[in-house]
Amino acid sequence: MHASPRIEELSAILEDPIKKAQLVLASHLHDASRGECRIDLGGGAWYLKLEHGDSRLELVIVDMIVVAASGYAGGERLTGSRVLDVLKTMKGPCIVELYRIDIDKLEYGGELREAASLKEPPYYWVGASLYNYKVHSVVAEGSFSYILKADGATGTVALKVLKRDSVGRKRIFKFIAENSVQAWLSMVDEDTVSKAASIKGARSLVEHILDASSNIVRVMEIHAPLTAYDEDTYRRMPPAAVLELMEGDASRLGPGEDLAAIAYNVLRALALAHMLGVGHFDMKPSNILYRITGSGRIYKLTDFSGYINTGSGMLVENVTPSYTDPLLIASRGRGVGLDSDVFNYMSLVYRLATGSPPYCVLAVNNVMLSKLTGSKPVLPKPPDYARSLYEKLLKASRSSGAASLLREVVTLYEECILDEVKGSGIQEVLGGEWGEAASRSLTLDKSLRFRDAVDLALKLKDWMDEFKRT
Repeated sequence: MHASPRIEELSAILEDPIKKAQLVLASHLHDASRGECRIDLGGGAWYLKLEHGDSRLELVIVDMIVVAASGYAGGERLTGSRVLDVLKTMKGPCIVELYRIDIDKLEYGGELREAASLKEPPYYWVGASLYNYKVHSVVAEGSFSYILKADGATGTVALKVLKRDSVGRKRIFKFIAENSVQAWLSMVDEDTVSKAASIKGARSLVEHILDASSNIVRVMEIHAPLTAYDEDTYRRMPPAAVLELMEGDASRLGPGEDLAAIAYNVLRALALAHMLGVGHFDMKPSNILYRITGSGRIYKLTDFSGYINTGSGMLVENVTPSYTDPLLIASRGRGVGLDSDVFNYMSLVYRLATGSPPYCVLAVNNVMLSKLTGSKPVLPKPPDYARSLYEKLLKASRSSGAASLLREVVTLYEECILDEVKGSGIQEVLGGEWGEAASRSLTLDKSLRFRDAVDLALKLKDWMDEFKRT
């Protein structure tokens, strides 16, 4: 059999200009750390057959999400998620076949004829009505939910539907709590905000906070019947929330792109939440959504954890190690306050400024989690300024428990993160006060930290005033 062209070669010779532009598997996999597998072929449905060595993969892709896959690798027949594991390791695969699929007719051949039925969730709902909303397409898929685009009496919305394997009593209650808190924050009245600002001694921030609810993705409805979910019940009435539809998220932006606008809008949304005793604890680029308007993008925060009165502590659940306070992980969430949320926020700002999360945070958290779970620590390759931290972590991780390990690396961490902040460009892009703010936010010394986002906003008030004027 003649050799098939590689991806780059094929994209150069295709006559169809749309395919030519979209064929290269840009970013190859999108956010593989969360288990998602996305391929940049643009919208619609595609059939794609790949070969690489002794591996052959057949994929059905709808709106960039792999919805069905099968194939062989080393003589082993592959199905389901196993085939995606192989796809993640393929370097320079050859495309054998590629063509669009008619979603309605599903006229494509090969071994995917049965596996690729789009009548399974979430595609089961496409073209149907769910809670009086006509579903048009699947927008995204996360660890626990699907996002569907739908139309209803109030216009086009996003339906956030809990996945079938996440439907249990505890998860449903958490789903209700998270979305209820976000609904409240996204529609809180100005009188409540003014009173909260006075109580917090932050009346000077009112002009920034008063309409900050507009920077929180609005939740309009929550549907979560408390019933036993067999397959039929799940398809008819899955736990779902109705949200305003956004156009993209900050993970698509380049380093430094719109940094000041994101930093400002997310900070005021977080300060509003903290004024009212609510923490987020999982801020990352994919949870910063935007909509494009005539004057540019408007950024909004979504996926609140739903924890109220966080001073009494919280459970560590589904944290993202690249952005999470190591103190939160080391204590398993006990006694953690809103200063950890400020740590999370500044890790996000760092990532948006540089294109990568803070190395020191990621390295320490990976080791901490390995000690808590008993797994082998996986450390990224260290930059020069973090080499001593890296070597210390490797040594300490073999002999120390989680708490003692943290004590051992605190001094090295402080030196490392200070060097990272200085070289991150945050201060150059956002202004001089941001250097100190970032260092104080990312320290492991709780006595030096900002108490909450209100405290941070007061520190940055002059910058916020200037941003608002411009």
